[in-house]
Amino acid sequence: MNYLGHLYLADMDAEHRLGNLMGDWVKGPLDRHALPPRIMAGVRRHRQVDSNSDQHPIMRRARARFSGRHRRVAGIALDVLWDHFLLRHWPVRSEGSLDAFLAGCYRDVLNALPACPDHHTRHRIERIIQEDWIRRYAELSNVIQAISRIGLRLSRDPGLHDIGSQLEQLYPALEQDFLEFPLLPGRDQAIPALTGTDGSLPA
Repeated sequence: MNYLGHLYLADMDAEHRLGNLMGDWVKGPLDRHALPPRIMAGVRRHRQVDSNSDQHPIMRRARARFSGRHRRVAGIALDVLWDHFLLRHWPVRSEGSLDAFLAGCYRDVLNALPACPDHHTRHRIERIIQEDWIRRYAELSNVIQAISRIGLRLSRDPGLHDIGSQLEQLYPALEQDFLEFPLLPGRDQAIPALTGTDGSLPA
């Protein structure tokens, strides 16, 4: 969901980028999955970043801004919205151009994709790249549509289908939360548990 954020925090090799991008679709203990070591390391990085982000006081503050039933699902919505803010504030967060960064990521991920053993995951990632979903998140209307579609895919309607009005109302405050969030300006801050030169993280 927050595809750009995870690519931003990945190492710069193809398989690590792929592992970070596909992290949401690798379920359960990693030793159950037959993944190449660098893809596995990317999935671990993805999980570590998610854990650190979810527990951070600023993210808790952002979730608490939502009212009623929307608060329970605010984390899902914020995942997508954070990519929107990263797109908007890319010149502040990165020294290079967004176009060059995405071109490199897309090339690397497509090159590494045959190593992904799951057909459905490969197809989903191909669509993300071919249809350039990441850039679509630059428009808030597309963010709201994406969040609504996530709600439709869930077995019960958790309140995502109509969370858009709260996103619009809270937009300035949530943008300020993003700008204060310390987990994106530098990779070292986002992944303090990093050990080893191969990018592996504790399981």
